[in-house]
Amino acid sequence: MNSSLLGPRVAGAIALQLALMTAACTDMFYSDSQNAGRQNEQARKAALRSMQLSSSQAETAQPMEGPALVQLLSGNTHVNAFRKRSEDIKPYITYYDYYGPDGTFIGRDTHSRRTVNYQDVGSWKVSADSLCISVQSIQEEESCYTIRLAPDGVIQYWIHKPGDPFHGLLTRNVEIVRRGLQEPEYISDPAAFR
Repeated sequence: MNSSLLGPRVAGAIALQLALMTAACTDMFYSDSQNAGRQNEQARKAALRSMQLSSSQAETAQPMEGPALVQLLSGNTHVNAFRKRSEDIKPYITYYDYYGPDGTFIGRDTHSRRTVNYQDVGSWKVSADSLCISVQSIQEEESCYTIRLAPDGVIQYWIHKPGDPFHGLLTRNVEIVRRGLQEPEYISDPAAFR
């Protein structure tokens, strides 16, 4: 169709519509796997930016290593309770990581790892200045962290994975430490995750 017959406004509107339709349909030129990979990479980059920002704002803390690090972990459960809003009384999920004195690691939570059949079981070890955790049900390499203790008692977990973009970034803060293996205190409501 000749644009001179339509007039400049109509031709412009059609061109804009075609441009918008093409932009909206770019995902259709890729497979589901490629789209999932692209979305996964975008999420990874967003997480990296977020973790870099939170790491730069973290409170200065004392690195823990050797016997002091073993003492901080051994026989204790590190508890992380997550709330959507700071004023929420009850967390929507709580994680419990137990470091047995014999090197056993047990990971539980109030959602999918509540019972013995579903908990993560593995081992933990301290090598000089890093904590490494291996979980039997996850066939990946072990997860390693350097641990720092803030003046207010908060335990900071920093990713220890040389060569990885996330190396040296803060991944979690633990404010609650309890002696012994802990049972999940409640059952998370699946609706809370929406």
